[in-house]
Amino acid sequence: MALQDRIRGDLTEAMRQGQPVRRDTLRLLLAALRNEQLERGRLALEAEQARLGRELTEAEADAFAAAQGGALPESVEQQVLARVAKRHRQSIDEFRRAGRQDLVAHEEAQLAIVRAYLPDQPGPAELEERVRAAIAETGATTRKDMGRVMARLADLRDRADMAEVSRIVQALLG
Repeated sequence: MALQDRIRGDLTEAMRQGQPVRRDTLRLLLAALRNEQLERGRLALEAEQARLGRELTEAEADAFAAAQGGALPESVEQQVLARVAKRHRQSIDEFRRAGRQDLVAHEEAQLAIVRAYLPDQPGPAELEERVRAAIAETGATTRKDMGRVMARLADLRDRADMAEVSRIVQALLG
């Protein structure tokens, strides 16, 4: 089942069960995915117009949009959800600094819902193990080498909070 279909089904269930936080979070996810689809379609249309060297007629644009229309690749969907999760984590940090525990609790509840649709994230022990391996592979010894280590860990980008990875790298490089 496609991710968007799964979210739509869960949205219907959340509305039936009267779960406003879950309902609103799922609507947010669907909107973010739809916005990504629209943006990709707009960019593809602009690229096609640039390739042709002219504006497309309305009929041509409609035909092009129909040909382009389709589901986002799963990797792109995961990137969109990861961006939404990152925004929630940033909001949590900001609200904590501002002393707004009510908003922290709300954002944490939404983040938990978003995480349910993301692939399993590696735990702190696994992240530290991966960072240690990357440090050994690159021969990094100081914080000046952090860029090389982070580049080696780029495959974690869609699966882990890179801010957390960065903190572990900094701690291990001293």
